Amino acid sequence: MAVSTLARAFALGSLVATATPVAEEPLLATCGSDEECSETSLLQTTRRVLQKEGSFAETCAGADTLSPYPYSQVTLWGTNYPGWEICGAGTMQTPINLKKPCRFGGPTVEKGPPLGANYSMALTGPTLTNNGNALDFEADWGRLTTPDGADWEAGSFHFHTPSEHTVDGKAAVAEMHIVNSPAGASLLAAHASGGEGAYSVVGILFDVGAENTCLKQAFSELTKASCTRNLTNFDLDDCFYQQLTGDYWFYSGSLTTPPCTEGVNWFVMKNRATVSKKQLKVLQSTYLNNARPVQPVNGREVGFHKVV
Repeated sequence: MAVSTLARAFALGSLVATATPVAEEPLLATCGSDEECSETSLLQTTRRVLQKEGSFAETCAGADTLSPYPYSQVTLWGTNYPGWEICGAGTMQTPINLKKPCRFGGPTVEKGPPLGANYSMALTGPTLTNNGNALDFEADWGRLTTPDGADWEAGSFHFHTPSEHTVDGKAAVAEMHIVNSPAGASLLAAHASGGEGAYSVVGILFDVGAENTCLKQAFSELTKASCTRNLTNFDLDDCFYQQLTGDYWFYSGSLTTPPCTEGVNWFVMKNRATVSKKQLKVLQSTYLNNARPVQPVNGREVGFHKVV
């Protein structure tokens, strides 16, 4: 889960457009009649406008504004980086290895209704930002109601490759985290507890398979570090309905990125989504590895919820 601090859950700061203006293309009078000249002039002018719009499709703040997490030194986060000590000293860290219910030593199984994921189409078109640590999709994605009745607001989701959680010791090709922050009374409770329970995160694992049509635009090209693109809006619930309404693992963990704050509610969906080989290649070209290794369970109760 790519959140650097509690205050930086969904905001990445103001991005400054650095797109280079497209050079003006001279109007070439390569026509005969006045009517033909007017049409040629209009076509050339239209093309210049489209070029200028395209040049500002991606706005970038510059690499010097980024502070990527050093995944090559992930085992040193808790010892060599002041302020990140809990990454090494914490006892409820994420990710973990998840076991299928039928396996020996597997999770406790409970039965009930689906997770209360009330996601939807964003009120305004989402933005995609490469924040140097993950591809972050920001928008008002709707709400999540957890089994304890608390309400949460989904402000972003992002990707890790390979997956951070493993199932029976095997990683998926990618993992998506929908980050939910407290809404209303839940927000007051989170503040009162000093940040404990400040997030609920829904994880969805990905396998290589059919092209993911909802992510087609996002994964059609590389989004450079510190750059932001506007995306066509899509319905988060409709895109991942099969996953969000299915069985899931649940446990109490932490952020998977520094400062590794604990007290995060985790819900990892059993049903997996797919991305095509081409889409996965774009994701892997963005980050060679932005996945934290699995952490000790340390006696935590990991449950499995079967939807009935």
